Amino acid sequence: MSSNTPTACPALDTRIRIGLGRCLGAALFLGVLSSGCRTPCPEENFAGSFDAPRVAQLCHEAFQIGREAAFWAWRDLEFGAYQPTRPDWEVVVYLDRLTWQIPWVARAAERNLAAPRGASKRAYDLAAYNAMMLRSRYRPASFAPSTCARIERLLGLIDEVSSYYQLRKPGASQPADDRSDRQSEVPRS
Repeated sequence: MSSNTPTACPALDTRIRIGLGRCLGAALFLGVLSSGCRTPCPEENFAGSFDAPRVAQLCHEAFQIGREAAFWAWRDLEFGAYQPTRPDWEVVVYLDRLTWQIPWVARAAERNLAAPRGASKRAYDLAAYNAMMLRSRYRPASFAPSTCARIERLLGLIDEVSSYYQLRKPGASQPADDRSDRQSEVPRS
């Protein structure tokens, strides 16, 4: 046989090449993604103190409420009296994503006692992004009042968690929660 002999199935060869190219591209992408940002995030950059047990408690509670909210949101859309829109279904998707991502914030904070905020920052950023996407698609009119209460409670818990990850404003000399060295402002007579 010569090397110029066509193969039995040229489409198969093309599919194999495309598949290998995609696998190599995905491996390269995952390698870059897993290396992440190696810039340290020192505690001085954050506005307030970090209470790791409280953050873990809020995250575990958010997981439970998020799981219930995702189930009831799906049920409201599936058996509702009107035709749900694509953003309505995306609410269910983002609720499901939050349900799986918010416990990782708690796990990272609980496992890294030396620097819990720095260790859980990446997990929090992913959960905060999905909470932002959920807020942009959530319409209370699409769901039952009990489901709306669950979704709003979940978003409230995520807002409370986000207060622990607030960065200090540029030019601020001290954390917002540290008021111990300030003098009381009592008018003198």
